[in-house]
Amino acid sequence: MEKIIVPQKRLIKVKPMQVASPWIGMERRLNFREKADFAEPTGKGSLLCVEGSFGRMFLSDEDCVRDELNQYQEMYQEMCDAYDERTEKGESTDDMQLALSQNDLYLLHGMIPSLAGDLYAHSIVEEYRVNLRFDIQMITEGEWVERFGRPYLYYECLPDCFPYPLYLEECFY
Repeated sequence: MEKIIVPQKRLIKVKPMQVASPWIGMERRLNFREKADFAEPTGKGSLLCVEGSFGRMFLSDEDCVRDELNQYQEMYQEMCDAYDERTEKGESTDDMQLALSQNDLYLLHGMIPSLAGDLYAHSIVEEYRVNLRFDIQMITEGEWVERFGRPYLYYECLPDCFPYPLYLEECFY
């Protein structure tokens, strides 16, 4: 009978490896004050505004931004109502725009549209429909006011109504 030799198990000590990541401490290295100085002008005011969903910064007026967000919500509701009316009557919705894109909001603000703005939208189709609401805050003190060097208006969609990623050919054509 042959002898079976079983190798002995050796413990290997693993030391934690330090990772060099360019993102560690990034907020300390970035000059946010300079970024705020180069926020996109809209010609509507000089208040720094931060759109929190995608991080776009622009210059406007607080009342204008609030009005534009209300207009966007009204446009969305009107589109939803028109869609519901057609589906109740059994009419085709093939010729309707089935979503209100983030670029529609950017255009209301007077901002340059972006690729992400076309890829994210609020759908009017019933199974993807949301109760569109925004959290809007005027920030006058704190860490980010210090980083930007001035107060700013911050807004974002509430978490339960964040825009969906969509394919253009399904929603707009």
